[in-house]
Amino acid sequence: MKKQRSFRAKALRSILLHSFAIFKDCEFTSNCWQNLGIGNFSSEFFSLDIHSRLEENCKLDKRTGYLQIPWSTLFAFGVWILWQHRNRVIFKNFTPNQNIYKEIVQKAAKFAYCAQNMAASKLQVEKYLQWERPHRGWFKLKY
Repeated sequence: MKKQRSFRAKALRSILLHSFAIFKDCEFTSNCWQNLGIGNFSSEFFSLDIHSRLEENCKLDKRTGYLQIPWSTLFAFGVWILWQHRNRVIFKNFTPNQNIYKEIVQKAAKFAYCAQNMAASKLQVEKYLQWERPHRGWFKLKY
């Protein structure tokens, strides 16, 4: 049992350390974040610890130059898409896509557009109900 916990702890630590590369240690991802405009929002982006970086950027409500997408949305899609891209490069030998930031913007914009339209539309249906007398020879049962 102890060995299993130790293995899980090591695996989790390894995953966290690799995920940290999505923010800081990798030139590829650093360039991607720069292309997304991180410099406009946080001068400390690359110096904060991973927890602070995630928390700060997921709560940041400023709009980006990219179609006025909220930075928190663009950031969340950036983390997810960079993680997926990193795994494809490492495990499936894909070539790194230098324009991955365009995919991030595209997917974040689509989400923001759909979410905005969903919030703007009212999902209410009005139905007027009234009791109607049954046809002659029929009875209505109350249940």
